[in-house]
Amino acid sequence: MKKEKYLEVVGSKPKPGKEKEYLAWYHQHLADMCKFKGCKRVQLSKIYQGVGEKGPASPTYITIYEFDSKEAIADFYKNVMMPSAGGQLKDDLLPDSVEVLWAGYYEPVETM
Repeated sequence: MKKEKYLEVVGSKPKPGKEKEYLAWYHQHLADMCKFKGCKRVQLSKIYQGVGEKGPASPTYITIYEFDSKEAIADFYKNVMMPSAGGQLKDDLLPDSVEVLWAGYYEPVETM
């Protein structure tokens, strides 16, 4: 049986004229994330085609972080990533090349 993962999913885009800086920051961010034992996998993906009427509103990039538990996510944000922010994602902690459009934690509902 596959172990289900808890996810953090972030929709983002580079600020105008800042894609090179955005990608450089994300490259380092993903490498840093992989050092945390509670984070099992991280993937940054770029949209190649929007779908349906709302497709054009899709974020340029999504990042999917996989954790084994809710506790691992909480531990990461409170103790590693953002202790000064009380475990909360705040825009002023990001470089000026990154615009986060939305973010959320997701728990497994059904896995096939």
